[in-house]
Amino acid sequence: GGGQPRHARARPAHAGEAAGGGGGGVLRLRLPRRPRRPGRPDRLGSRRLAFAPNDPLAVKQWHLNATRAFDFWDSSALALALPPVRVAIIDSGIDAAHPELADKIVEAKSFVGGSAAVDHEGHGTFVAGLIAAAVDNSAGIAGMAPSAELLIAKVVVGGDVIDVEAEAKAIRWAVEDDAKVINLSLGGLRDP
Repeated sequence: GGGQPRHARARPAHAGEAAGGGGGGVLRLRLPRRPRRPGRPDRLGSRRLAFAPNDPLAVKQWHLNATRAFDFWDSSALALALPPVRVAIIDSGIDAAHPELADKIVEAKSFVGGSAAVDHEGHGTFVAGLIAAAVDNSAGIAGMAPSAELLIAKVVVGGDVIDVEAEAKAIRWAVEDDAKVINLSLGGLRDP
C-alpha cells in the first residue's frame, strides 16, 4: 500500500543501516521470489549455445556455458563484428608470439623490469586467451571478447611477488591509455 508497487514491499531502514548511520528516509525493497514455472529451468538452467565455436578446446571451457557467452550471437561472424574494446591485463606479462594473441596486443609495458612480451609465469597469457583468443578458427580455445584490443602491464616477477607501487602505476597507465576494462586477477604476496 501507500503508493508502493504491489510487487515490492518497502520498509524504512533502521538506524545504522543508511550511509553515515542516519537511517533517515532510506527505503529497502524486498522483492518477492518469482514462482517457478513448470517445465522451465530455474535461473540459467540448461540450454544450447546459439552457435558452438569450432575451437577444439572450447568444449572444455566450462565458463562459456556458465556465463552463456555465445547466447547473443547466432554465428561467429557477429562475434567478430563487435567493435573493439580496449582491455588491460595487469598480470605476469604475455607470450607476445602466441598465434591467438599476437595481433591483439596494442601495447605492452613492464612495471617490474624485463619485457612484458615474455610471460615466465604463464598466467597473463592464460587470462589474455580467455578474454581475446580468436573464435571459430579451429585452433585452441574460444575467447569471450574476440574483438578486444589488449594492453598488457607486467607487475608480477618471479616468486609471485607483486609490488603494490608497480600495480598502482600499471592501473594508472591503463586508464591513461584508454582501457575500458581492467583485469586484475592477481594472486601472490603483496610487497608493501
